[in-house]
Amino acid sequence: MPAFSIVIPCRNAAATLPRTLRSVWEQTCTDWEVLAIDDGSDDATSRLLAEAEALDPRIRALTGAGRGPGAARNLGAAQARGLALAFLDADDVWAPGRLTAAAETFAARPDAAAVFARVGFFATDPGRIEARSALWRRDPGAADLLRANPACTASNLVVARAAFEAAGGFREDLRHAEDVELMLRLLPHGALVPQAELLTFYRASAGGLSSDLERMMAGWRECVRAARSIGHRPSARALRAAEASQLRYLSRRALRLSQGRGAALGFAWRGLRASPAGFFSPPRQGAATLAAALLRAVAPARVGRALADL
Repeated sequence: MPAFSIVIPCRNAAATLPRTLRSVWEQTCTDWEVLAIDDGSDDATSRLLAEAEALDPRIRALTGAGRGPGAARNLGAAQARGLALAFLDADDVWAPGRLTAAAETFAARPDAAAVFARVGFFATDPGRIEARSALWRRDPGAADLLRANPACTASNLVVARAAFEAAGGFREDLRHAEDVELMLRLLPHGALVPQAELLTFYRASAGGLSSDLERMMAGWRECVRAARSIGHRPSARALRAAEASQLRYLSRRALRLSQGRGAALGFAWRGLRASPAGFFSPPRQGAATLAAALLRAVAPARVGRALADL
């Protein structure tokens, strides 16, 4: 029984999978297994997984049904033997101390259902970070999860297997915000514990699933339903503020992805209409987002991206 079962959903990931697997092999903690799921690829992904499986007996290649990352992760988790499930997408990368830090946090916090670290965002080279996620200094609750995704990506989640099973795993019908939706359902089973270190590196792709911002907003609405299912029922005012915060995030994401000139401004305007107080909380981030969205409407994309990262 390994300490960690690393679950890697893969779909047409031949270009990025070798770097992802290398970050697993570079882990300072070696007590792990990998369950890599080829979820309907038509490139060289299956060959790369077969080669990795032949090279390292800790790696098992599985075949998914092409039903998306949530279903692929659940398939891997169902065959996992580890005490904790560490999720890693096939285009993201870990720092060498990712699993060691998770083990230390679980040892220090026996009440933890999941742990997450800080995230660095990159375009093509994980050594060239374009932005970093916020530092969380306390365990997030349901209200926090509706305002922001503290983990930023499923690749940053390490979950106690018992808590994952008690929560029911990932919702397989969601392609967006499925990580936040899961975290909400994990709350009755333990704490979500932040780590201060930068341990996960997320590849921001203009053509990836996370570039479909309207569907990301629809995913957020499913998170509201999940929050209600665990008894968290925010007031109408608090919910509008959370919606404004999410729309501000989508505005910033539109800037980073260099989407159309009016895309970022559209999300910012919707956020301001929902709740000016929510949009400008914190004030600096709201002001920088609005300024960048306005400039993006008339200026080159690089100006908006630079301001969004302030």
